[in-house]
Amino acid sequence: MPKSTDNTVFVRLVPTPQLKVMRHQIEDIFSQIGPIKKSSWINSGNNESSKGYGFVKYVSQDDAKFSVEDLHNTKMQMEGKEYTLKVELASAQTEGSKDRPSSSHEKRTRDVDNQNDEAVLMKKRSRIIIRNLSFYAKENHIRKAMSKYGEVVEVHLPRVKSNLHVGFCFVTFRKSDDAKKAVDEKNLNIQKRTVSMDWSIPKNLHQQQKNRKKNIDQDTEMNVVDSDKEGDQNDDVDDNSENDDSGSSSGSENESDSDSDVDSDEDDESGDEEQDKAASVKEQRTLFLRNLPFDSTRHDIFQLFSKFGYIESIYLVKDKSTNMLKGTAFVTFSNPRSAQKATQDSSFVSQRQAADSSENKPGSSLLLRGRQIYVNMAVDRETAVTFDSKEMKTSSADRRNMYLQAEARVESTPTDPNASIVNTWDDLPEQDQRKRQHALKDKTTKLQSPIFFINPNRLSFRNMAKHVDEAGLHQLLEKATKRGLENHLVAAKDQIAHWRALGEMSTRDILAKVQSTEAEGGDVIPGWEAKSTIKDYIPSVFIDRDFGPDGKKANAPSRGFAFAEFTHHTHALACLRELNNNHEYSAQYAAGGKIATATKKKARKGRAKIMKGTGGGDYIGEDGRVRVPRLIVDFVVENKVKAKKQAERRLQQQLNQAKQKLEKVEKQEDAEPKKRRSRGSIQREKKRQKRESGEEETEKQAKLLKQKYFEKKKMMREEKKAKQLEKKKKGVKPPKKKSVDKEEEKLERLVGKYRSDVDTTKKVVERRAAVREKRWFD
Repeated sequence: MPKSTDNTVFVRLVPTPQLKVMRHQIEDIFSQIGPIKKSSWINSGNNESSKGYGFVKYVSQDDAKFSVEDLHNTKMQMEGKEYTLKVELASAQTEGSKDRPSSSHEKRTRDVDNQNDEAVLMKKRSRIIIRNLSFYAKENHIRKAMSKYGEVVEVHLPRVKSNLHVGFCFVTFRKSDDAKKAVDEKNLNIQKRTVSMDWSIPKNLHQQQKNRKKNIDQDTEMNVVDSDKEGDQNDDVDDNSENDDSGSSSGSENESDSDSDVDSDEDDESGDEEQDKAASVKEQRTLFLRNLPFDSTRHDIFQLFSKFGYIESIYLVKDKSTNMLKGTAFVTFSNPRSAQKATQDSSFVSQRQAADSSENKPGSSLLLRGRQIYVNMAVDRETAVTFDSKEMKTSSADRRNMYLQAEARVESTPTDPNASIVNTWDDLPEQDQRKRQHALKDKTTKLQSPIFFINPNRLSFRNMAKHVDEAGLHQLLEKATKRGLENHLVAAKDQIAHWRALGEMSTRDILAKVQSTEAEGGDVIPGWEAKSTIKDYIPSVFIDRDFGPDGKKANAPSRGFAFAEFTHHTHALACLRELNNNHEYSAQYAAGGKIATATKKKARKGRAKIMKGTGGGDYIGEDGRVRVPRLIVDFVVENKVKAKKQAERRLQQQLNQAKQKLEKVEKQEDAEPKKRRSRGSIQREKKRQKRESGEEETEKQAKLLKQKYFEKKKMMREEKKAKQLEKKKKGVKPPKKKSVDKEEEKLERLVGKYRSDVDTTKKVVERRAAVREKRWFD
């Protein structure tokens, strides 16, 4: 009988990882050899780092030996680093701690290993992956379909938390020839859905292929970025077309050959699949979904729409550059009735459908994680292009204003000594460099989430001197904006880029507006009129302050952080380009700028040697140069939901202010005070008006009628009560005599007589006793 360690291997990672190693990361590699019974990985006591070794126990002893031969000294990627796998049998590890095996034993082991080399190769070639599985397919369906090619050893169907499988599985055959037959099969249906089969490869090899293909695609995109602008403008319109070129087929998946990878398939589509897609759109079996949550999965959509009918495929539309969901998807049903039923169940009706149909019958809403899903019938590319641009957003619209992400970037120091670039990165103090790096990291982290966007009209100010108040900040912004406009720091192309980002006008409309403005002798960039107040261009400024001694922020010192809201984007852009990293404003407005400027003047004149760490010495670098701190100005990154609520609150405040002003004007018009009247005069006036209008006589008559009505009602109530009493008296019957039993009556009389006789006898005895006591002669 084999030992318990004969089917167990000892695994080490070289070098030892500093981070915690998850068990599934090791299982993904060793499960390629054969089915695993159990695995364990040894982490440190605080469970935050790894000790670098673990154990994997196979079902079969042969699989353990094969893993030593196949995976020993192989490379694996984890957390961006490369590690070497050291694999050996646990039984050999145990025996090695005692006596070394004899030479004959070693020879015998080598002979067995040489005999099993061919079996190892066959084992590696007997495992396949099946993609594009229907969600209705179960393990018995897969095993039955594969058994026609040969004996099936194992069917592994990865699942998620909802107990649904992920759309692919692994099948291990007894013989490699049987696996080859299955791979060569082109048309195989499992649960009414065509699947694709391919050889299974280790996850690390699949990841390397995936990264290599991604690099090739990026190089190709860089070479052809300007080749098809018209196609880029219509990307989002094509999202409503099932013939989209941006991804794989709606039913395909992109999973890796491991149990944990659930991405969509990256294989090229065949011509038959393209025809099937076009046919499903033409037969109105495919739905186009919008307003999906960005973290939704194919399983969520399947659970939401499976109640309408059999689903053939689900395709999530992703962004090419970020690989994140766009909030849209396609769902293909097996028959048009299911798709029509799902459309009717959704309460959303698009503008195009509302125009085509006179009746709008809203049904129950389709909700996914609290969001209403908008459902339309999918159309082909030619039809999608003809839609109104106001209904379908164009891809040229940068709703998050990502093109402004690098506006506050500081130029690096040029390598050419003859270059005339000033205010470079090396001209900043170390404190400013750290602040800018922290701000950039915070902004990059936020913009990774689609709910954050760059506000094109709002600026943030860091590294600001604490003595600057709201009035001083207003003066600085007005001065900087005017100077930026005068120095032409913004041009017409900046305004055009802002219009394109808004997405409210097409390219033709933007060009027509620019041409008409220039023909009239105007400028697309709004100017700063002298007659207007600063509130017209900079409605609000805010300075973040500490809490004062009284617990309020009214007169508390500034934290060196501020915000400013501009009416026009070009004014905010001109102010940013004028103030950001400009040493001319450092002495008066930057934190530490006054001291650093004075230190720089002293250093130029050579008056005294300034020590680092004392006063202005903090701004002296290792090369002896004095670096002056600058203002850090950038566009604000905001949350869409919070920004919407703030805008609604601001609009409500404006409405309240306008209402108060109107009421104030009305009060001023009626400034003449009215004479106060007494209560008696008011009552007499009312009686006079009633008398003149005849209402007084009408009220008297109504009062009399009311009084008569109540009297009559009282009489009827009394009559009714009297009738009820009379009826009650007539209906009373005399009480019935109780029937008495004669025997009982006789017994009662006998008992009474006996009691009376006993009492009489007792009294006689008592009298005789009393007489005896009175006799004197006894």
